[in-house]
Amino acid sequence: MCSCGKGTSILMKTKRVMALGSLLFLAGLAGQAGAQSLTGMANSKANPLKPASAIRFTLTQRGIQPAEVRVKEGQYLLRFINGEIMGDAAFLVSDSAKGKNGKVSTQKARPHGAAYFDLDAGNYEITVEGHPEWAARLVVEK
Repeated sequence: MCSCGKGTSILMKTKRVMALGSLLFLAGLAGQAGAQSLTGMANSKANPLKPASAIRFTLTQRGIQPAEVRVKEGQYLLRFINGEIMGDAAFLVSDSAKGKNGKVSTQKARPHGAAYFDLDAGNYEITVEGHPEWAARLVVEK
């Protein structure tokens, strides 16, 4: 029996369970990144109840796709997918002008990685460690 309230419908209970499941899934993604070496801009104490937009970068044979993303300042969940181009990969997020760096690793067995980032206005470069030719730009505007 759910303690959701006396007049709560089955639909409302289902929506709450689905929302909780989504939060647990996102917490699992953030938990993967929590063990990564992230400095300067990563927020390991992101509020999972506060919605954050997600930006996905995928490593393909043509490099990192999309090649450029433009967003407003704020908190974002950066998701990285190793599209089976290489075994283990470390995605680097850097803003050399501000000295901010972050690293999110993926593995052959687990090709997805993610972390929350508090992004200030600036130009960020997304690269793969050891492969500077695979690069994308993340432009953050005020």
